[in-house]
Amino acid sequence: THWTTSSQRGTAWVWWPLPGAAALVADPNDCTKYSVCSETFSSKFDCPPGQHFSPADNRCATPEEAKCDPAFADNDAAEGETINVDVKSVAADVVDDANVEVDAANIVATDV
Repeated sequence: THWTTSSQRGTAWVWWPLPGAAALVADPNDCTKYSVCSETFSSKFDCPPGQHFSPADNRCATPEEAKCDPAFADNDAAEGETINVDVKSVAADVVDDANVEVDAANIVATDV
């Protein structure tokens, strides 16, 4: 079992696992999509028809269970535009919110 925590930065919930584990990241603009990110790769996935990604449960679920509200999506990005996120900054915010200590210098991120 990997330790995870969450933080809301902007409009997307992001789950941060221990180093070496994969993170499931909800698409901030589409409730039916999510990404699996690790230190060495990232891949985008679609939930099955009629389901939304639930960051709280790290799985696809019914829209009622997932509680994704597309009205809060980041509309600043154009379709297909890449949004860069300072992963170390977000991870530091997550750690601050969780009241745990992590050496931010050892956080590794790859381009999604």
